[in-house]
This record gives sequence, structure tokens and C-alpha cells, in this order.
Amino acid sequence: RKPFDWGSLKWTPIDIKSADDRDSLYKGFNGGLSWYRATFTVPARPGNVRLKLNARHRVALWCNGRFAGAETVYASAMLKAGAPNGPDNTYLGARTYPLRDLLLPGQANEVRVLCQSFGQSRCPVILDDARNPRGVLSAKVKGGVEHLHWSVAGVDCKALENAFATDGVPPEGTKGPWAPLGAAEPGKLGIAAATPSGPEGLPLQPDDGVVLLRATFRTPQPAKGFPAASTCRAPLRLRLDGECVAFGSLNGTPLARYHGDLGPQHNFFLPDGLVKPPGEANEVLLTVHTTKATALRCAVLPYEVDLRSGNMLPVEEGGDVLNMTSLTLDL
Repeated sequence: RKPFDWGSLKWTPIDIKSADDRDSLYKGFNGGLSWYRATFTVPARPGNVRLKLNARHRVALWCNGRFAGAETVYASAMLKAGAPNGPDNTYLGARTYPLRDLLLPGQANEVRVLCQSFGQSRCPVILDDARNPRGVLSAKVKGGVEHLHWSVAGVDCKALENAFATDGVPPEGTKGPWAPLGAAEPGKLGIAAATPSGPEGLPLQPDDGVVLLRATFRTPQPAKGFPAASTCRAPLRLRLDGECVAFGSLNGTPLARYHGDLGPQHNFFLPDGLVKPPGEANEVLLTVHTTKATALRCAVLPYEVDLRSGNMLPVEEGGDVLNMTSLTLDL
């Protein structure tokens, strides 16, 4: 585990009042995430400093390392803020965040903003959501601040050989030493078994900011009844639980966008072509943040379904038919 390093990002100064300058799509940040930073100074006795922010589609912000708030702006109906079908009423969806209690009086202050796009819907002519802006749409810091400067960072997909091979997390922010969380017990799965916190999972707080978690697991041997050299493998899934937001990759390939407090999806299929041969180590990287106190639970499990309904079987009904008890996830 380690914190995401905002300071190492390649920041580009922007004019926050310019639509072309602040729109993350114009910067090539099509991977789904854009990272903004505002720096300013306040007097020894600051006033009612606040930030009025409008962004698409999901935003979380921290002031001087402390959580300042979050908002999701998305609507299924047309002509609503964050609508994916048709023009987006960009003058709607703004929210004001009070900052006074989070400021450093008489010093330089920093507000960090993480914006996530829920994607772009290609529609005919005027209904084309791809024409709608992403990232910060407007931002005003009020209450008597000086030397206000905005900048933005992200992954420029135009510079990538494969524009889809990113989850929007800048690699320069993921460098630095890892702090071990402990080893998993043999036969146990996931963070619940691999951390001192026990089966409740890994505790997360909003003030933790953006956190990086790295886990490794070895690909199970072929299913019972098959020779050791068999290419028949048990299908696997990444299971995430907890009211947090996580972006996950397997062996460097993005494959999971998890919204534990919004969406219903907890299981993410691990494509066989991305999983290494039996006995070799795989790496799962999670970029996590939360807007409320929660606990993250993570496991790599069999992807087993009910042959009659097609629904996924609960873990307790999976049994050991795929010889998965040897699988561990070490953090």
C-alpha cells in the first residue's frame, strides 16, 4: 500500500475560465480520469473561503490533504445535468464546497480535484454525447484568496500506442516504495485474509485520499482430473466489496471500474489471455478512494455460474470442484 503521489504528476497550467483549456477531452485525457489542482494563499485570518465547482461526471476533492467533498452529476433523462443522450446543460450541476476549516492561515494552500468521466455515448447529430465536455466545467474560489493558479494532469491517450490501454491513472503518480500489509494465510483469499484488520477488510477513510494497493496471486493449477500440462483453466474473477471507488488492472491491463456506493457490479472477469500460466505470479493494482468511512474487501475467486439460470453462484456454493483452495492473494 502507498499513497498516490500527486506531486509527481506532469502538471499543465490552465485558464480555468477557458472552456477549451479546462476540458479534459481537449488534453487527450480520454481514459476516464482527469486530475486538477488549485493553489492559492489566504491571509492569517481567512474569510469564508469556498469553491463552487461543476464537473462531469463524478468528482472528489481534498484541501491540504483533507477530504472536502464529492459529487456525482449524471442523469438518464435528456436535458438534465450529466445526461448521456443529447446536449448536457452544463450550467446545471454545480455545488459549493466550504474550505475555511481546512485552510492553512497565512500560508499556501492546495485543492486537489479528481474527476471521472462515465464514458461517451455516440449518438446521431445533436444527440451525440461525444460533443459534451468532461472534467471541470467551471470553478470559482471565493472568499478572499490570492495568487490563485489552476493546473491539470492526466494520461494523454493520443501519445499511447494503444489508446485503450489506460485507466486514466498517470504512471508517474504510482512510483515510490510499497508498505507491506501482511501475508495471506494459506488457503485464504483476499484482503480480508491478508491484512491485520481481519475479515472486516481494509479500513479506508476519506482523508486517506487516493491510495494504491498492489496484490499478487499465483494462477491455480489445472482443475482436478486434468494433467498438469493441461491448458484447461478455471475461469477467474476479481471480487470487490466496500462503499468506495476503485480502478483495477491485471498485469498492467485495465479491467475494473468499481463504484461500491453506486453501481451493482462487484465481480470482474479476468480474461484468460491476461492471466499468466499456472504457478506464475499475477499482479492486481487498485487505485482507491472513498467518500465515507468503509472497508475494502478484495478476492480472486472462481467464475462459477448456475448452469440453469446463468447467474453467478454465491461463494459458499462454489465448493472445491475447481481446486481453488490453494489460491492466495498477498498484499
